[in-house]
Amino acid sequence: VDGGGLDASPDDGGPGDAGPEDGGPQVGESPVIANIAWTVAQDGSCGPGSGVLFSVVVSDPDTIAFFLEASVTGMGSCFLSDVDSATDMVDITLSNCPHDQNYTPTVTLTDPEGNSATVSGFTVMPCSNGAYFP
Repeated sequence: VDGGGLDASPDDGGPGDAGPEDGGPQVGESPVIANIAWTVAQDGSCGPGSGVLFSVVVSDPDTIAFFLEASVTGMGSCFLSDVDSATDMVDITLSNCPHDQNYTPTVTLTDPEGNSATVSGFTVMPCSNGAYFP
């Protein structure tokens, strides 16, 4: 069955893009996450349903932060509500967070070539600001 993609995966009869998933050379440079800071709601309130803002300092030699796709997992019932980017910063806003336990999130930034940087191994405590330097 042809999935219609161009990455030469088994479901594809088309030409490959020789990306890393095909065993070919990596295309472009990967992003590098320098640090991650998080803050509770901008007005300082915190409780069930309030938000968390992750500010990620990132560098990518061939892609500005504006073009990076961002995701945060491992934060319970929080959901992604906004991503705002500048030259070397990506702000990820999560909303509807329960703030009822410690969470160990994973932050991933992916560039248009499919290269990504992932950081995990830190703890976000309820209603607390913090930072992590991988």
